[in-house]
Amino acid sequence: MDSNERRGRTACFVRSDNGCLRALVIVAGICWSALFVLVGLYYRLELYADGSLFSYAVAVRDSWGFHWHNISGRWLVHLFSHVPAELYAGLSADARGAIVLYGLLFFAAQLLGLLATFAADRSQGRILFCFACLSTAVLCPVVFGFPTETWMTHALFWPTLALCHYARTGFAGILIVFVALLALMFTHEGALIFTLTILFTLALWGWRDPALHRAVAAFFVVLPIWAAVKVMLPPDDYTGAELHLLARHVFDPRIITADLMLLLAWRACGLCSCLFGSAAACASKGASPCRRHRRRRARQLLALV
Repeated sequence: MDSNERRGRTACFVRSDNGCLRALVIVAGICWSALFVLVGLYYRLELYADGSLFSYAVAVRDSWGFHWHNISGRWLVHLFSHVPAELYAGLSADARGAIVLYGLLFFAAQLLGLLATFAADRSQGRILFCFACLSTAVLCPVVFGFPTETWMTHALFWPTLALCHYARTGFAGILIVFVALLALMFTHEGALIFTLTILFTLALWGWRDPALHRAVAAFFVVLPIWAAVKVMLPPDDYTGAELHLLARHVFDPRIITADLMLLLAWRACGLCSCLFGSAAACASKGASPCRRHRRRRARQLLALV
């Protein structure tokens, strides 16, 4: 077997292996996003923890008065999952059905986010959609069941990232990017970090990139709107004091040493070892293509575990 044939066969194995891993990631993300809906509704997780307060507020059709006026910077979650459920309760007088609808909309956010990312992503091989599926499969199960607004932040981050990179030019594209960034910012205060991350990824294409200019302009319009809402609709005194206390502990160094963070760190190390190990296996000259293929697959499965 000459060297050209050997290199061609090796490239074939590498492409096949990468395609299998890509398919595995996509299937895992879609399956997890579907399981969130099925498991959440079957076990009535919309009633878990703070969800009990939100569910009761939906049943009496006053979720804004119960709690959401205290977190006005997260109104998109209220608009997406609570308002339709309250409208259904008012039209049908079916409080239990309204609570189920609230849970359905909330748990389905990741699946809808993946579908929106798939539609908006125009990169080669839809690489952003693949990473969205990976993030859904790896990160979302960690917080699944608890009614945190960052659940919606994650669901909106990936389609917003895709839109900021690949939305069409012209006024329509500017409007779409503005609406996407506005929606993302009003999911949670932490969405500001996600938005800055999007701008950073755009800056990697160069400071003269039109997509970067468009996103930065939209961001500097969205930011004062977000700040004005926070100022005009402040929380109650008690809730405001509690939120301020919680905000002070967001960057507590002790969080880094928690068991959950250590678990995520080990998983990240496993993934990195998989990638570097696979590259080293492909570069090795002493092993046959089939053997290198098996080594790469073993490292990938070990990292995923």
